[in-house]
Formats: sequence, C-alpha cells, structure tokens
Amino acid sequence: MTYKFKEISKVELFISSPGNKAELTYEGNGVWGIMDYAWNVKEGGNTDSRHKFICTYADGSSEFWGHFEDDCRDSEKSEAEKNPLFYNIFRHTFSNQWDNTWKVNEKEREGYGKKVSFWVHMNNTDDDLFLLERSLGVPLAVNMQGSATENQEAIALNKALPVLVAKGSDDLNVGREASIFECFTQLSSGDFSITDDKGRYYKLDASNMTFAIAENPVTNTVSKAGIYWVALDFNAMTYKMREIEKVELWNKPWFGHDVPDTAEMTYQGQGEWSISDYAWVVSHEDGRKDTRYYFICTYVDGFKERWAYYSDDCRGDQNSNPGKYPNFYNIYRFDHSKLGEWDDSWKTQNDSEGVGKKATFHIYMNNTYAADYKHTRSFK
Repeated sequence: MTYKFKEISKVELFISSPGNKAELTYEGNGVWGIMDYAWNVKEGGNTDSRHKFICTYADGSSEFWGHFEDDCRDSEKSEAEKNPLFYNIFRHTFSNQWDNTWKVNEKEREGYGKKVSFWVHMNNTDDDLFLLERSLGVPLAVNMQGSATENQEAIALNKALPVLVAKGSDDLNVGREASIFECFTQLSSGDFSITDDKGRYYKLDASNMTFAIAENPVTNTVSKAGIYWVALDFNAMTYKMREIEKVELWNKPWFGHDVPDTAEMTYQGQGEWSISDYAWVVSHEDGRKDTRYYFICTYVDGFKERWAYYSDDCRGDQNSNPGKYPNFYNIYRFDHSKLGEWDDSWKTQNDSEGVGKKATFHIYMNNTYAADYKHTRSFK
C-alpha cells in the first residue's frame, strides 16, 4: 500500500551511434513525440540505425525505454513477419548505449537521409503494452483535398499496387508498395492540398516532379482538368500525375465474331468505371464458346495498363469458380505491351455464365469497394 510520484524532466530520442539526442514533446495522455527529425544514420559514413529513448526524472535518475531483446533481430522482416512484441516498449535500467535498441531495415536503407518521426505511448491507451509508433519518412496515410478534387472532398491515397511486366505466375504474394501512395481520381482546374495523418503538408514541384514537406499549409495547382492516376513515392520524394484517356472492357471470342474487341467504360467517380447492358458475345454458330475478358487503361501519353487476373489464364475450376477463390475478382496491374493478347484474362464459370445475356461490369480502383482493387460482374 505504497505509491511513487516521480516528476519527469524530459524524454529524448537517443541515437546509439554517434550518441545524438533529441528531446521529444509531451503531447498529452502519456504520449511523447518528435516529428520530422533529420535521420543521421549516414553521418560520417555511419550506417548504424540503433536507437531507443531516455526518460530523465527531475531527481536526476534515468531509464531506457527500449526494445525487448538485446539486438533488434526482426528489423529486416515485413510488418506481418515481425515478432508481435517488436513495437512494444520495455523499461530498462540506464546502462550502455547499445542494449535493447530498435533498428530499421538497414539493408533497404529505411529512412536514410529522411525526416523521421517517433511517438511513445506510455499509458496503454492503444495496447496492453506500451507502444512505439514510428514513421521513417513514410506517413501512415495520405489525402488530397481542395477545390480541384471530386466534390471538393478528401481523396484517400492507397499503398500502391506495382505494375507488373510479365504474365501471371500464380503468385498471390504481389504486395503493395511500402512507400508509394496512389489514387485514381478526377481533378478539375484549381487547387488542392496534400496532407498526411499527422497534419503535414506537402508541396509539389512540377519542374522536376519532386515534392517536399512544407513549412506552412500550401496548395498545389491542377492546370488541366481530367481523370488522373496520382502517385507519391516517399522514398524517392518524387511523384507522377498521369492523365487517363479511357478505360475499356476487352472481350474477344476465340471463334470468329463481328463485334469490336473493346468497349469503352464510363467513369462514375471515386476511381470507379462501369459498363452496363453490354452484349456478351461468347458463341460461334457451331456452339463453341470463349468468355475471356480483362480491362485496358490507356493514358493520354499512350501508355497502356492491363487491369487483369493474377494468373496466366483463368482455367482450373478452383480459379474459374469464384466461390472457391476469394481473390477471384481482385485486379492486378500489368504493362499491356509486355503481355500476349490472351494473357491474365478472367473467364466466366464453365464458359456458360452469361451466354446470350447482357453484362454489367464495375471496376473499383480507389479501394472504396474493398481493401483491394476489385471488379464485379452481373448478367441479365
């Protein structure tokens, strides 16, 4: 039945090599943070990223707030593979500068030369244990908003899906880009701001297609209205804004036909395209059928992407039957010029679904429909 009431003088970020310290700001509710700290792991050729935190009390005593193990062995693993305790904070007696430190992925030079941010959560408000939150030059969320955005609403950018250059290899482990955020959206002539989850603003420089953190709230300008793919790479601090000319459904029956191979889809807003009551042509006069289809996105600069199935061809029952494969409707992005005409196409079930009917397709490229880019189809 005793208690302690100990005043905290300061909490500091401690870089083990070369021993630099930077004081964190108390943000309330047991949270201390430091934003946009110049990460100095390359100082003097040094590539050692070990770091932890020092809590100094008013009576002069100190303790480390650090990693659970002597060395941060999971630092090069993906977030899903890391030990569940990786971001938990453990309190240690103040000893030497190397013990119980976190590391970044030094092999990937994670955060090197960037402005990084750290927050320590010491009141168990987010988890059963104390938690470290860190942003190594890459924010957790990015938004666009302003007079130029759709309905002047905030548009969320998603972790980017890479554009593949080879036909599908049945590899379902194509993950999102860790440092690139993208969206497909309509922009009108006007201004928009780019902000992240911590309220930082970013300024685009169209002269060299780079961007940087702005000291004050800033806006960026859209000179030409259109439908765009926008992507910001927070590792390279470069961006792309590519105008979309059209999105088409590709449907080419194998055995002779007299209809075009493609049909243009209509942009519905928020990264969605659709085509309704499309005459589904799958049959030849002798009754043979082929139902393969995918989507083609053509940009104003002439580049074409195939928005298609993950696999080389949608053949087996486990693939052609959506009920047996939950990712069946997921969209993967390919360089259209690198693939054969029939590669990575979807098929309807048993080549008979929709025969003699009209088809409706929807494409969702802003994660508004599901966590992944998806498409839906129906026949009537």
